[in-house]
Amino acid sequence: TRYLVVMERGKLVGIIAMVDLIKLRSTGQMLLTHNIESQQSIQGLSVISREVDHILGEMVAEKAALGEILDVMSELHERLTQRVLELSEERMKREGWGAAPVDYCWINLGSAARYEQTLRSDQDNAILYADAEPEMRASVDAYFRKFAEIAVEGLEICGFSRCLENIS
Repeated sequence: TRYLVVMERGKLVGIIAMVDLIKLRSTGQMLLTHNIESQQSIQGLSVISREVDHILGEMVAEKAALGEILDVMSELHERLTQRVLELSEERMKREGWGAAPVDYCWINLGSAARYEQTLRSDQDNAILYADAEPEMRASVDAYFRKFAEIAVEGLEICGFSRCLENIS
């Protein structure tokens, strides 16, 4: 069945969809989100990303509405991306690059930006960063070039293929 009727003392108090149960199960979105956010390595995130694919299979098997599938999958993929970026920042510090020299913003484009992901699509991303003083521009550009390489590599390990047009 796709829905469970919740009754209390003979009165209808709610309806639970299978998607709701999937979200709350031990392999569901809440625990998976926690596992993503607490992961300490790209390799660990790679393992978790396969669990995300499992959620998609469960939702399709339960005939969840497309909107629900897109919401859940896009949210999980966004959280995976966010954690890859955090781990990439940590790696930059470990490798002697330090923290980001200026404020920046990672931008999702394409299906990720439209919240239309089911399976992981190719990477359509951009980095915007604040202008640096003229004497710092070369080092700031180098920092973000290296950061982008690390982040793109991490996303690829987690199942997001490199840009099909090979734009970097």
